[in-house]
Amino acid sequence: MSWWLFDLWYTRPMKRPGLYANMNRRKRLGISRPKSKSTISPRTWRLMKDKKGGFSEGRAG
Repeated sequence: MSWWLFDLWYTRPMKRPGLYANMNRRKRLGISRPKSKSTISPRTWRLMKDKKGGFSEGRAG
């Protein structure tokens, strides 16, 4: 990897926390929502449950 490419990669701003990070944060703080008042669509819930559509078991390693 060239130095300018590494510098570009290293100085990039961090991405916003994802869906799982936000859900886990709210759960940890005790302010999580019940499923009936969720802001997540029923389709997304189904995909998360089935581990499809970009929702996986987790990162290996």
